[in-house]
Amino acid sequence: MWCATFDGSSWSSDQLIKNDDHAYGISGSPALAVFNDKLYCIRQGRGNSGWIWCATFDGNAWSDDQLIPNNDHAYGISGSPALAVFNDKLYCVHQGRSDSGWLWCATFDGNSWSADQLIPHSNNAYGLSASPALAVYNGKLYCARQGRDDSGWVWCSTFDGNSWSDDKLIPTPGNAYGVSDSPALASFQNKLYCARQGRGNSGWIWCATFDGQSWTNDRLIPSSNNAYGISGSPALVEFNGQLYCFHQGRGNDGWLWCGALPSA
Repeated sequence: MWCATFDGSSWSSDQLIKNDDHAYGISGSPALAVFNDKLYCIRQGRGNSGWIWCATFDGNAWSDDQLIPNNDHAYGISGSPALAVFNDKLYCVHQGRSDSGWLWCATFDGNSWSADQLIPHSNNAYGLSASPALAVYNGKLYCARQGRDDSGWVWCSTFDGNSWSDDKLIPTPGNAYGVSDSPALASFQNKLYCARQGRGNSGWIWCATFDGQSWTNDRLIPSSNNAYGISGSPALVEFNGQLYCFHQGRGNDGWLWCGALPSA
């Protein structure tokens, strides 16, 4: 696992974490979130281990890497997890082991992890392919992902703190957004952004926004004549008044690219 930081002007050197002699293992992509003044880094272990590992950074040093909730009873995973802080808890959603095609969720209250559960419940779980995306918007937790069996369409459900909504194709069943691999979600300037690679491994990034009432048309970004190239899945994050989109370049080029949307 490698990490670099950006201070708004320049990037640091890229470093193995925890350190060169004791780096964290990883398969797929990591998920990051700040909770109770610590940075949490959660991911699948090396060699597609099928188990979730977690480490934290307190601003000075990284913790030891640990299976969660513990070494004897780790959460199973396929692909990559997603993290978000909602109602004073850290939510971790992920696909079950062995490409199960079903969505699981566990929460951390600052002291202990909950049991891992199919959502919304064991008899009617949400389906997915690859990995989910999470974001908090207008007092709800949004979970977007590609449907089961590499469907190529984006599904979304929400959690209001008490119950999960029905799962829906977005924006509508008759006109769903296409996706390859996994989407990315972020709240920025009172809108929810959903970015992803287009269907059929198109190699270009598409983005749509939600204003709390309706979703916009899907667009290539930054424009239809000069779209960002991509392999795999993007990541979105707001920093210093800009929305950043990170992604691997087209053709599995192995390099990290970044574009930014300035504040209006």
